[in-house]
Amino acid sequence: MSEKNFNENESLRRVQYLGASGYTRECLVAIDAILNSGCLPRKAIIVSMFPRGNNRRQDHLFAFVDWDYFPVTVVPSGFASGYSGEGPRGFSLAICLIREKGIPILGIDVDDVNFRRIDRGNVKYSDDPLFKDILLKCEEYSWPWPGWTIEDHEQMLERGLLWQECYWRQPQTDQITRAISEIDIKFPTIGKKLRLARRKVDESQSSEELQQVGILIRDAWIEFSKDLCSSLPVDTTDVEKDKVVKRLKKLKLEDELYDSCRASFNLSLKVQHDRQIRRDEAELCLLQSVFSMYTLIHHKLVNP
Repeated sequence: MSEKNFNENESLRRVQYLGASGYTRECLVAIDAILNSGCLPRKAIIVSMFPRGNNRRQDHLFAFVDWDYFPVTVVPSGFASGYSGEGPRGFSLAICLIREKGIPILGIDVDDVNFRRIDRGNVKYSDDPLFKDILLKCEEYSWPWPGWTIEDHEQMLERGLLWQECYWRQPQTDQITRAISEIDIKFPTIGKKLRLARRKVDESQSSEELQQVGILIRDAWIEFSKDLCSSLPVDTTDVEKDKVVKRLKKLKLEDELYDSCRASFNLSLKVQHDRQIRRDEAELCLLQSVFSMYTLIHHKLVNP
C-alpha cells in the first residue's frame, strides 16, 4: 500500500471528538452542530458508565455513527443522570434534540476504565476492539426512558418548541443578555426563569401581568440560593425552602454584596404583591436580581 493510500485509510478510520468532557454547554453546542450540519448521522449511541454501589449517578457520552465522512464522532461526558443539576438537564435536552431529528438512539453500559478511555480521547480509531464491541452489543432504546428525560423537554419535543431551550444560540448583544447566559451555564432552570421574566417585562400590558415578573424572580432567587449553597457546598438543611435571606447569610458574603442580594429578593416580593406596579419598577427588579446573581456566581464559583 502506498503512503498516500495508507494516510487516506487512516484518516477514514479516525474517531472525531467534539465538545469538552465535564462541560455540558460545550457538549450541547457540539451536538447542535452535528444535528444541523445538513448531514445527519446514521444513529446515536449513548455510552454509559456503570453506576458504583448505591450511587444513582451515571455519566454518559454520545457516539454518533457515520456522520459526514467520520465513522464515529464522540461527544464526551458533559452529561449525567441520577441527580438534579446542569448535567442531567443537558442530557435530557440532548436526547430530545436527537429524537427530534428522527435519529435512532441505542445504548450500552461499559465499565469505568473503558468509559474513561473514550471520554479522554484515548480511542483513536473506529476499528478499535472497544468500539467494535460497542457497535455489536448496543441495543435500541424505546422512549421516554425513565429518569433520563424531563417532562418539560418531552412536552417541548411534542409541540416543536425545543429551540426555546437552546440558550447558546441566542445573540449576546448587551450586558443583561450576557449575564443571563452566564447564569444559564451554571444553573439552566434559573436562566430560563430570568429569560421569561425579561420577556414579560417587555410584553406585559397591565400591572397584573407585571406581577408575574415578581413571582418568576422570587422563584428564581429561591432556586438560585438553594443550588448555589449545594454547589459550594454549604449546609442549609435547617433552612426552610423559601427562606432566601437565611441562605444568603450562610454564604458569609461581603456586606455590600449581601445587601444587594437581599434588596433584590425583597424587591421581587414587592413587585409580586403590588397591584399598581409600574414597568420601570419591574425592570429594575429584573436588572438588580440578574446582576446580583451574576456577581455571586463569579465571587463564589468562578473566582472564589
